[in-house]
Amino acid sequence: MEISTFTDEYELAAALYGVTPERLREIDGLHKERRPRWIAADDGDALGVVTSHLRGDDRLFGYFGGDLARTAGPLAATVAAALRRDLHVSVDETDTPAFLAAGFRRVRAEDRFRVPFAAVLDRLGEHTVPEGHTLLTADAADPARLLELDTELRQDVPGSECWAPDPVWFREETFDSPCFSADGYLVAVDDETGEYCGLARFWRNTDGPRLGLLAVRATHRGRGLGAALLWQAARAASRWGFDEFTAESDPSTDVMHGWLTRLGGIRTGADVELVRERLTLEPVATRHGHGYVSMIEECDLGGEGYPWNNAPLACTDFPAFAAELADEAAGIGLPDGVAPQRTFVLVKDGIEVLGEFRLRPVISEPYEEHNGHVGYNMRPSVRGRGYATRGLALLLDEARRLGVPGVLVTVEGDNDASARVIEKNGGRVIRSFEGARSFWIDL
Repeated sequence: MEISTFTDEYELAAALYGVTPERLREIDGLHKERRPRWIAADDGDALGVVTSHLRGDDRLFGYFGGDLARTAGPLAATVAAALRRDLHVSVDETDTPAFLAAGFRRVRAEDRFRVPFAAVLDRLGEHTVPEGHTLLTADAADPARLLELDTELRQDVPGSECWAPDPVWFREETFDSPCFSADGYLVAVDDETGEYCGLARFWRNTDGPRLGLLAVRATHRGRGLGAALLWQAARAASRWGFDEFTAESDPSTDVMHGWLTRLGGIRTGADVELVRERLTLEPVATRHGHGYVSMIEECDLGGEGYPWNNAPLACTDFPAFAAELADEAAGIGLPDGVAPQRTFVLVKDGIEVLGEFRLRPVISEPYEEHNGHVGYNMRPSVRGRGYATRGLALLLDEARRLGVPGVLVTVEGDNDASARVIEKNGGRVIRSFEGARSFWIDL
């Protein structure tokens, strides 16, 4: 399979996305910034496509099309390597298996709804604006203050907690968007203080209105302001020529999810957000052979050697080495008193092995005093870049999943760099002995 950077292959990319070339050109033309795209092909046949987009919350999203089972993994690795970021996707729930198999992990899900305007307007009734408040259309609002309100409100929306767009991006994506319609975008103002305290935003999409956000500042909740905003904005959007609108809501947001259900919303499916982290912690497997052996060789060249696990076997028969580690994790063939150990590699961009991390979920003497629950080592060329700190954090997540209440980590000698890695992950010294320090990390 070959993966190439998209230049002007609209016929190929459009077919993979299920749209016409003209429509894909039109979509590209709506975006102010360049969105890199790649195409995967086999013997000249286009199989998959991905378009990347850096959102206002500084998260990179990929939009995939084509044969996901065959191309999601290679395309995701290409994007991550080229743009050097974790890669997020939001896909229909039916497509999640292909992305899980490609090294993504599930983050959260949003239910999708179709909501009849008539039901909303009828069940809410004519909701008057609470006394002491005024509603403005977005075109009459101050853009800087509206951006401040939007950013604050998004912190309570799952998946948008880090949203922090700059003013230029916000203006272009809001007021310059072809989907912007001022009558469906309302802002609530506190008459006494002039504070912007809530908003309701309907996007005027070509395939029908979409409720993008309905939220009220915490200090103004419980006054009926949210219902008033929704009623007024929905009444305006209902005049755009459609009988219903779409909306999404995370089931964990009890208020919004409950409203959509009570107001006649019909669940049509779910969008699942997944992430393929640039750094992943993976059980050692045959596919890691080349990277693992190169790590051993790099340590050997530096004069350190590689005293961890069965390095000679890894260099001569890596599948047998991986099988040996799997047995060790399961406690198969271990001498009495030797604790089972799970061995992982820290992988960058799905390819490069940066280091090895070892976890003993249960320990006893002599491991309790001299080895502890955790051990790790990094290849020399990547030390000092924060990778060990991230790798240990991922290993602690594994320990939590196994129900381990806390871990003991031992540092030999005056290895202050390793001590800092442990301290950054919440470790505290509990004892010192024979030139070593034992740290404890509560989980």
